[in-house]
Amino acid sequence: RRSLLRWLHKQLSSAGEPHSYAFKSKGKTPFELRPIELWLYCSQTPCGTAANFSRIDPQPTKLPCTTKKHGMFRTKVEGQLGTHPMNATEPAQSSDGLLLGTRSMCYSCSDKLAKRCVLGVQGALLSQLIPPLYITGIIVGDVFSHGHIARALCCRSQIALDNHETNQFFPCDFALHHPKIGHCWPFSTNRSKQVSKNRTKVSLNWVSGDEHMEKLDATTGRLKNNDTSQISKKALFRSFRSLCNPEQSVASTYKDNKNRSIEYQRAKKIWVEAMRNKFHTCWSRKPSEIDDFSLDK
Repeated sequence: RRSLLRWLHKQLSSAGEPHSYAFKSKGKTPFELRPIELWLYCSQTPCGTAANFSRIDPQPTKLPCTTKKHGMFRTKVEGQLGTHPMNATEPAQSSDGLLLGTRSMCYSCSDKLAKRCVLGVQGALLSQLIPPLYITGIIVGDVFSHGHIARALCCRSQIALDNHETNQFFPCDFALHHPKIGHCWPFSTNRSKQVSKNRTKVSLNWVSGDEHMEKLDATTGRLKNNDTSQISKKALFRSFRSLCNPEQSVASTYKDNKNRSIEYQRAKKIWVEAMRNKFHTCWSRKPSEIDDFSLDK
């Protein structure tokens, strides 16, 4: 997703040019995107609730959330395969706790995609510059179950929002999207044979127009020489600042700029509360110190 954000930044920086998918707007946001379809390919079913129940109880058609566990958020288990369900009473994360060895709560791919089906893939910062951008469809390879994938990505959110008392106040630019879901046979992949310790630590990223791929250490998110990546939060924040109107006041820190996306934050709050009320699960924020940085530091 970070590479997708970087691609969007590049389109906005060249808005109005013939090759760009973006153009300047006089509407609610400074920019708009030309009509595009956004497809995601996954060699395996997204980890978390989609993959977990696809293996246990594969179903060929869509099914409702029959139990609380069907709707709960799940976090990845560090150093292992699998995920851990998040109860509504889960304690908040702290930087001190992480340094002392507390388990980091990194949400599963199923949950992150569910979030994007409500809030869009553009995130909080770009919500100030473009309308929400949603996934058109997802193509899945191994461990495929249409019913469980649909439930994990969008249908559990639909059930939660339909039962939520503040649903009528959902911001007008945001809405739950149900992506198309397709299946293709994977190329020599098998989730059951994967072993975490044998996975590569190398991550490659690039977008259209790049002359070279960037090679990262996936365990640190940095380049081999310890330099900052082109898809780091700091790099994307710098790019965002360059896209903002110079006459417009911009908050100093990354966190403050994200909080200025009022409608995005409001939509997120409604979705998180709806999921908590329906499935007794929580979306725990990462320690505030992680996003409390500026470009001057």
